[in-house]
Amino acid sequence: MYKLSIIITFITITLSPFTRAHDFWLEPESFRVKTPSALPIKFQVGHKGHANAWDLHWKRIVSLRQYQTSGILDMSASVTTTSMRDDGSAFAIVKEPGSFIVGFESYHSTSSLGAERFNKYAEKEGLRLVLASRIARGMTNTRGKEIYSRKAKSIIQAGSVLSDNILMPIGQTLEIVPLVHPYRSSDTNDFGVKVIYKGKPLNNAKVRLVSLDNSDISDVIMLSDNHGVATFNLAKKGSWMFASVWSVPLHDDDRADFETYFSSLTLAF
Repeated sequence: MYKLSIIITFITITLSPFTRAHDFWLEPESFRVKTPSALPIKFQVGHKGHANAWDLHWKRIVSLRQYQTSGILDMSASVTTTSMRDDGSAFAIVKEPGSFIVGFESYHSTSSLGAERFNKYAEKEGLRLVLASRIARGMTNTRGKEIYSRKAKSIIQAGSVLSDNILMPIGQTLEIVPLVHPYRSSDTNDFGVKVIYKGKPLNNAKVRLVSLDNSDISDVIMLSDNHGVATFNLAKKGSWMFASVWSVPLHDDDRADFETYFSSLTLAF
């Protein structure tokens, strides 16, 4: 029993979504497809080199949609929820050539961490409003309670027709938007993204660039400027994730002291 207790404690600490394993992203079977086709989409959670299937259930899904040049397509009918035998998944039904976005939003979940762990998490993620609020409210030595939700997008190319609809925001509360088309050839390795919070550019947000192909490649971290833009130098081809977290203080809310949004964007070059 003593050894089992140690193992359980180690697993709980290692897999805590607020130490390293908080990333969430959409991972299509391929970022380039032919038309027509049905493209499997996986829901992944974890961290570099240690991804797991996210526990997909209807009570956790706010929306799952395709955003394409001809309009918006609800993907709910394609969802297979997590079971004892199968991981949760969905399919993007590709009927027309062009570039499109698969966008997902989750309902709120709650988290409560001890003061030290929460402070370290907030510092690591650059949640300056949270840190300032905890100091101003005399909460630095109290547990950190938050509600959080996940926003994820994936950019997919169908056929050879490149369409710039993928450069427009889809209306997520916290959203990462590319400034140039990832599947259009360029004479520079610079690639910029804009972080948008509630429809406006978000400055001083930490944005991480993570390789989905090679866990040996170190993450690159940039801060968004006054226009919400973070620019990365991408010298390597492959599949990548941009990820950002933002949190704001809550007042007179019995559920939590803060509301946090996790946002990701996956694509390939």
